[in-house]
Amino acid sequence: KASITLKIGRVLSLLTAVIFLIHPINTEAVNVISFREDLLALSFFLLSFIFFIKSDRKGTNSRIFYLGSLFAYLLALFSKEMAITLPVILLLYDLHSLPYETRGRFFPRLIKTLRKRRLPYLGYLLTATFYLWVRFQLLHNVQEKLVAYPGGSFYTNLLTMSRVMAGYLKLFILPLNLNADHLISPSSSLFEWPVIISLFLIFFLLIITLRKIIPSGGIPSLAIFWLLVTILPVSNIISLGNIMAERYLYLPSVGFSLLLAAAFVRLPPLRKL
Repeated sequence: KASITLKIGRVLSLLTAVIFLIHPINTEAVNVISFREDLLALSFFLLSFIFFIKSDRKGTNSRIFYLGSLFAYLLALFSKEMAITLPVILLLYDLHSLPYETRGRFFPRLIKTLRKRRLPYLGYLLTATFYLWVRFQLLHNVQEKLVAYPGGSFYTNLLTMSRVMAGYLKLFILPLNLNADHLISPSSSLFEWPVIISLFLIFFLLIITLRKIIPSGGIPSLAIFWLLVTILPVSNIISLGNIMAERYLYLPSVGFSLLLAAAFVRLPPLRKL
């Protein structure tokens, strides 16, 4: 059974890497030299993630891996602020690594994991706090100003970003008509057809996710959480100058690649491997 699980894991890892490498949505981040921060952030993000997994194994090198993970996380943060989501990803990884029969309900499991693993997580929170202090105290630009929300209000921002998020989903599934400059006009009414369709699609997928995928746990649930969590920094909760860009999906696309690979692994031909 262990050898079968290991073989499936290797196939899943290979498929995830291949999908990530060939997905057209990553073209902008890879081809444009000025967007190299996305590549650096993801590289250090994954390195920190790998070191975190290795640090959890008993051995003389566990502390070295843990410190290496913190240092890689710091480099990821200074590469691009999207990497700040790593502690949440690590927590979700721990939650999904529990044996299926011991998982139980999500929130009691979450609280139990936080209590048990609070010291390792504390290192990442302190690292993030140090970065934020450097970013907004030592390196703060006095001429830096907050960008206004699309349409001038948070309400129009929510309506507009619903279209943006639906657009991101479309680009993941059908990466056609890729563009380096997405011009998005603000939406001012809830009853605009693009807004209605976008909100319906988002809520429909959220219901399926909450009712079917997340309760079952495992790789698909972790992949969806990765996608949702890592896209939060560019969801315009804090207003950005550019509300939609394909390079913003470079880090979240790892979650989408993992989700698609997990679906492929379930296909009958791959089950026989």
